[in-house]
Amino acid sequence: MKNILQSQYGILIGKNKVHALMKQHSLQSVIRRKRYKYIPAREHLTAPNILNREFSSSGLGQKYAIDITYLPIPNKMVYLSACIDLCSREVVEYIVSLKQDVFLSTEIINKLSSKRSLANSLIHTDQGVHFTNHSYVNLLKENGVVQSMSRKGNCWDNAIIENFFSHFKCECYRIRKKAMKTFDDVSEIVTEYMDYYNTVRPQSNLNGLSPKLFSDSLKF
Repeated sequence: MKNILQSQYGILIGKNKVHALMKQHSLQSVIRRKRYKYIPAREHLTAPNILNREFSSSGLGQKYAIDITYLPIPNKMVYLSACIDLCSREVVEYIVSLKQDVFLSTEIINKLSSKRSLANSLIHTDQGVHFTNHSYVNLLKENGVVQSMSRKGNCWDNAIIENFFSHFKCECYRIRKKAMKTFDDVSEIVTEYMDYYNTVRPQSNLNGLSPKLFSDSLKF
């Protein structure tokens, strides 16, 4: 303001006087908001890519892959977290939730550990915030899990579960999307598909067996 008064009107005046006059007449200049430099959260804990695209496994419970996908419904977003055993390709646990919080990653570990011992097993994920927070990382350590992560921005490092979500959206979500009006609708339809995928749907890489039949064949 001081510079404008001097250059355009030839008025010499100090900035304190300008401030006093503006205050007297209730004038406020336009102030640009300060731009703050983004600093990544310190809680972002990553792990090396130990799986290294070795998606096969000689036995059940040795290697798992976990990921989260989004399912839009009217006026809401539903989140699906799934865990696949890389030996049988069976979806051994899944979570459907309205909240995109740490529950999606920790609860699936809690459910899995209640059924199976996770000691010395490997669990692979991407570097999303659900899998790089202290709660999730510490839970894996408590269960003796070896943590593995995809390289940043590389979906092929977790190709098996990415492929599963692709099948799910093609064979279920897109076909039955109009029937998914509420959270309960989504939960019911997801449960139906998981049962179909695990017990009925044949897979070429499992010699034409469903994941459950292939899994049962390894137990005898």
